[in-house]
Amino acid sequence: MSGDNHTVLLVDPDARSRAQLAQQLASTGYTVLQAADGDTAMKIVSEFEVRLVVTELYLETGDDDDLIHAIRRVKALKKTRAMALTSRATAADRDWAMRAGADAYLVKPTRPERFRSVVTRLTTTRGANSTVPATNEGPLVLEGIDSPYRE
Repeated sequence: MSGDNHTVLLVDPDARSRAQLAQQLASTGYTVLQAADGDTAMKIVSEFEVRLVVTELYLETGDDDDLIHAIRRVKALKKTRAMALTSRATAADRDWAMRAGADAYLVKPTRPERFRSVVTRLTTTRGANSTVPATNEGPLVLEGIDSPYRE
């Protein structure tokens, strides 16, 4: 895969939420993969080169580790960005997500243009200085992805 990876993995137990977000991203040219739980998400990021994982908070993996922590613990996923997009709106949840290693935190519902803006920033910037500030507000196609998780 090239360094211009614009593959986004959406992880949320709510299929309607995933479908809406996938439609927003696919319409702007992102390759979108989907998972309903942390275990499936970890299988996908292990198999495919995913640039950004957009996830609901507190999704456990088989190791009883939440998804963001699990991604951060895998050295091979060092360049994978993570965004919490959640209905959990407390300061404690935001702080927890950022300590877990989230690069951004958005509260649902968020405006589609805000969501796409944060995704664009996370998929086109690199390094520790490119974190998107936490907020309450809430197009390139990568060829060659053949996945049962692609919608």
